Amino acid sequence: MDEEKDPSQIISEALSRMNNFEKLNEALVILKSCGWISDYDDERVDQKIREQYGREDECASWSQLYEQIEEGAQEEFLGKVGSFYFGNIQ
Repeated sequence: MDEEKDPSQIISEALSRMNNFEKLNEALVILKSCGWISDYDDERVDQKIREQYGREDECASWSQLYEQIEEGAQEEFLGKVGSFYFGNIQ
């Protein structure tokens, strides 16, 4: 019998595979409305992303940084954002 995955692991995997900015934002809004993520999670992810991309003083959030990175790197970037929400670092 297959082992059941923890719901947060399933959500994390789905978020880490998202390659569309609007869909990722929509998923995060839904997760926030359900209580799966909070403002603290947003702040934590913003900080991790800024640290990873060396932009600690330049941007207020990951969504602002998304606009500044090269188009070819955006899909990988969104995957990292999704992974950071549930603690799974790619």
